[in-house]
Amino acid sequence: EGVDEEVLKWDMGTPDALTLEIVQEPVDPECSPSPGKLKVCNGDYGETGWRGLNINVLRNGKVVNSVAKMNEYYLAQARK
Repeated sequence: EGVDEEVLKWDMGTPDALTLEIVQEPVDPECSPSPGKLKVCNGDYGETGWRGLNINVLRNGKVVNSVAKMNEYYLAQARK
């Protein structure tokens, strides 16, 4: 299944705690947090020691935005 189907499963889950939609944002090389959004980025971040990471911003104990980064550097290394 693709991303659309997985997001739909989360959006239609029980309890109905989330309202999700997929929005394509302008290119953001820094993958900066956006208020109220989960941003997923991929790029060649180099030999950082991490293949993927997630950064959550909390306010009063609640997640207000989240950034997930996938490091393409290691995918490219696996193909060599």
